[in-house]
Amino acid sequence: MCKSTQVFGNQSEVFPLLRVHAGDLVALRYRENGHITKSDSPEDEKLTFGAVSVYGTRSAREDDKLTSIHHVWNANNTGGDLRGRLLHRQSFDDGSCYESNKSSLSAVRSRKGQPPHDGIDGSGLACKVVVKIPHDIPKGTIYTLYWVWDWPSVSGDVAIGVIKEELYTTCVDIYVK
Repeated sequence: MCKSTQVFGNQSEVFPLLRVHAGDLVALRYRENGHITKSDSPEDEKLTFGAVSVYGTRSAREDDKLTSIHHVWNANNTGGDLRGRLLHRQSFDDGSCYESNKSSLSAVRSRKGQPPHDGIDGSGLACKVVVKIPHDIPKGTIYTLYWVWDWPSVSGDVAIGVIKEELYTTCVDIYVK
């Protein structure tokens, strides 16, 4: 599920663990890298911009597998091995983010009311998904978030359906204080 450099306990002094309380909202930001704005519609073999899912667990394992978590863990914490849950799912395109380029969508989004930009955003605006840390996470817990972008390619022939799975993941540990 996580790249070897993202397994738990791999923190640095420059980027320490985010410290939150149970029940807090956490914004996870990511760049759209032109997947949304470089064309005014999804790429030919893409019907949508895909979906972002965020899963949370207080029992992360180095050998966690995507196939044991994605579309298995659910919001009720009754799926799979019961070690985690789905915290949020939404479109990869949050409706506001954009890369600064010559596309009409970039121009439209850059003119509409935007939240303040910062050094992470640069001249565009990063996409974000906001998740709520569950209230039942005990203080002193390392809570791991698994971010998954599911962006399958499909055939124009409905009978054929998905022709290529395309998934991207990242992982982050946070400290519940």
